[in-house]
Amino acid sequence: MRGIAMAIKDRTFDWDRDFELVRQFLIETHKIQPLLNWIPTRFENRKFGPCGPVYEDDENRFVRIWEDTRKSKSALTPIVGVGIFSPPSEGYVNIHPQYRNIERDIISWLEAQAIQSGNGTSNAGELGFFVREDNGHLITLLEGLGYQNKGLYSHDRVRPLDYPIPEFEVPDGMEIRSVDIVDELDKYRAAQGSVFKHCLSMTIDNARIFKSASFYNPNLDIAVVTEDGDFAAFCTIRVDPVSGITEFEPVGTHPDYRKRGLAKILIADGLRRAEDQDISFMCVPGANPTEAASRLYGTMGFELTAREYHWSKTLA
Repeated sequence: MRGIAMAIKDRTFDWDRDFELVRQFLIETHKIQPLLNWIPTRFENRKFGPCGPVYEDDENRFVRIWEDTRKSKSALTPIVGVGIFSPPSEGYVNIHPQYRNIERDIISWLEAQAIQSGNGTSNAGELGFFVREDNGHLITLLEGLGYQNKGLYSHDRVRPLDYPIPEFEVPDGMEIRSVDIVDELDKYRAAQGSVFKHCLSMTIDNARIFKSASFYNPNLDIAVVTEDGDFAAFCTIRVDPVSGITEFEPVGTHPDYRKRGLAKILIADGLRRAEDQDISFMCVPGANPTEAASRLYGTMGFELTAREYHWSKTLA
């Protein structure tokens, strides 16, 4: 055991040096146990996402890597664990299933980040994790460390690739089309901000950075548009170009246009647009667990595969 422990080294993360290594780690572990960890598009979105402040190099410090130095140099990645901290109080453990013995070390690092981040704030000493119900090893570990289950947080949903695409008609006076996030920023921001408040701060720099992400395809960034040119509903399909792992994120309907079935119509159109992509896996990880969202995704063939619960603790 001592030899194994000595072979595991942790180090700082640098986006330019390490992003592709992390991507390969997430792909590798996804093949072993789908959605145990983040998918590649979610990690890439940390830097390229359209909502929130523009990513700064200083944010590299919120990611830490664990590597097995015994791995062959021919391996696509030596990474066996990745800790991700989202200030002020969210922690994420990404782990290779064969290296679960290092999860405690990752949690310790995340706790240190939470304490440091929370100093002098109302969140001082708080840390939370969002854990799938089938992740028994992590649940047992968190329970032993004094974390408490605070309740249901989200659903993980997966759509079989051979599931038929439903047919819907677009309402009169509306059309579905791809959007230009830069040229149509005001309408794009208004629609997304009506559902996700943090997107109200979207800037032209955010939009340009988002368009440069490897997962971004302008034909898969779509909206239901009214006669007046407003975006009534929106949907982005993010396809990881290396693995084909694909997520529908975000999906939403402006409050003024709800209960008209627009999200279903838009998702169906997105599914048809995605048919020419090399997709290996299609999902909505972290879906809203409300009855309305569950009905929407269920109707569109996204099957519930696991519930995710919020575990938290006040740190000493």
